[in-house]
Amino acid sequence: MGTLAVDTSWLVPPIGTQLYRVPDSGKITQLDPTTLKPVLSIAAPPHLDDWNWAITGDGRNHLWYRPDYTHIYSVDTATRQVTLLMTLPWAEAPTAIRYAFGSLWITNFDADSVWRVDPKT
Repeated sequence: MGTLAVDTSWLVPPIGTQLYRVPDSGKITQLDPTTLKPVLSIAAPPHLDDWNWAITGDGRNHLWYRPDYTHIYSVDTATRQVTLLMTLPWAEAPTAIRYAFGSLWITNFDADSVWRVDPKT
């Protein structure tokens, strides 16, 4: 049995049972967790560096993607639609985003705050 070379650069931790790769081009690619072959690609805004971006999801059909310091995009993987959800105040330290308990949680280290956002708004 041979080995199969698969590009795993920009691989992010699993979101639910899904596996994603988000290269700096912004192309969000869902991978088959067994073969690591792409099964879905969605064009999104590019992130401009290696450390100032984040992605989270509900484990079903929704992702939230922060390609820069201030913009949060909602990504519907069923329709492949990417829409700007909100613009955050600028923060010197990048914010973190997570989805839990039906809400999107966003930290702002400069303002020492945590926002709870209804992702449906």
